[in-house]
Amino acid sequence: MAVDRLTDYDLMIVLAILVAGERAGAAAIARELRWRDCRSVVLGEIHAALDRLEGNGLVVSCGGGPGSPRRRGARRVFEVTPAGLCAVESTQRALVARWKELPELEDEPLLGDLVGEYSARRWQTWLWYLAQHA
Repeated sequence: MAVDRLTDYDLMIVLAILVAGERAGAAAIARELRWRDCRSVVLGEIHAALDRLEGNGLVVSCGGGPGSPRRRGARRVFEVTPAGLCAVESTQRALVARWKELPELEDEPLLGDLVGEYSARRWQTWLWYLAQHA
C-alpha cells in the first residue's frame, strides 16, 4: 500500500530514526521522542508503529527481527527508505500549505522557519541520505 502522508506519531518516529542514525533501535527512538518532543512513549506502541511503517515500505530493519534467532543483546535497527523520505516530504508540504491558509498564523515565526528553510532542509536531508547509502 502506498503511503504519501504520515500521521503525526509516524512522522515523529521516522524523524527520530533519521536523527538517531545507525543506532536507531526502538529504545533510541523512544529516547528521541521523550527528549526532543517531550512526549511520553510506550515501547510497545513504538514497536507497533515500526512494524506498520516497515509493512508500508517506509522503513526497513536489520538485526534481531522476529524470524531471526534472538541472541543476547541482538536488536533490530531501523533505516528510512526512499519511500519514507518521500512521505516525510509530502507530509511537510501538506503541513506548510495548511499553515499558510491560516491568516491568523501567517506572521508567526514558525511559518517563516518552515517556509524559508524548507528547500534547504529538504536538500540537506536528501544529501545526507544519499551519502549514507552510497
